[in-house]
Amino acid sequence: MKRPKINQARLAKNLGSVIRGRVTARSGYFGAVEVADEVRRRFKAPASGGRARDPRWTIKRLMPVRPETLSRLQELARKVSQIVAYRVEPLQIAALLVERDLDTLDEREVVESVLAASVRRRA
Repeated sequence: MKRPKINQARLAKNLGSVIRGRVTARSGYFGAVEVADEVRRRFKAPASGGRARDPRWTIKRLMPVRPETLSRLQELARKVSQIVAYRVEPLQIAALLVERDLDTLDEREVVESVLAASVRRRA
């Protein structure tokens, strides 16, 4: 059953409050809310039917992950799916996070991190 959308303006009026802007959070349940908000904005169901996704995603690749990472993505996808009221896959969440955060990464730090990890594996 699809949950009704909350009318934020009416809710604020009934509570006697004023909407001052958006609140963002990065971890825990509120992290799921933040990702769900982005899913709502970006994911659209194809006209031919099927699972909602970002229509700009035109290339499909496999992405290997550790079991622990997949478990975390599955839990986040479960929470996001409950919030947006349709199913979101764990690797859709991973793709969204990679796309969202890629621009904020310092390439030098990423290269150094990968090199350090490869050195640790060889030792």
